[in-house]
Amino acid sequence: MYTKHHTRGIVLGKHDNGEADRTYALLTPDLGKVYAQAHGIRNGHGRNKGALQTLSIASVSLVRGKSGWKITNASSEHSFYTKLASDTAKLAVLVRVFKLVRRMLAGEGSAHGVFAAVESFADVLCTSELLFKDVRTLELLTVVRILHMLGYVKDDERLNVFFKDASDVSLDIRTSFAPHEHLALAVVNEALSASQL
Repeated sequence: MYTKHHTRGIVLGKHDNGEADRTYALLTPDLGKVYAQAHGIRNGHGRNKGALQTLSIASVSLVRGKSGWKITNASSEHSFYTKLASDTAKLAVLVRVFKLVRRMLAGEGSAHGVFAAVESFADVLCTSELLFKDVRTLELLTVVRILHMLGYVKDDERLNVFFKDASDVSLDIRTSFAPHEHLALAVVNEALSASQL
């Protein structure tokens, strides 16, 4: 008897396999990054297809079988892609952060903080009028937080205040972070270089 897991998932990417199947890379708060297969989803009648678009968030039901995770059901919450389709600059920034998470998050395990950081970042991009310099500040803040949560960035008394609440992307926190951008960028570049990923 398999246990069904109900969770939220951010669709980081996908690839086709077989004649009609597709494997999705999902960021979930409880399970971390999982690769889950949806059988027959590329058929015209694939019932979960619309809910699992890349750059979207969905409620998903997962079962772990002998060959890995399988998606048994999915319902769409919303698509970040749809909301940002007309703003290619913001969309490119979102794609970069999603690719970073897919690359740096090792695999399964609790990822509540990373999930909160990514969801808050995407929500603000979709709902706020931001100058491009503010978008870049927000991207850097999110990336340094994610790398800190994953253990690639050490505690630093000048940056620790920004690590306390991964979901805080308010104007106040962005304004107070702005003077530390050069330090954060150096820390991020060092962490990415050292990771060799």
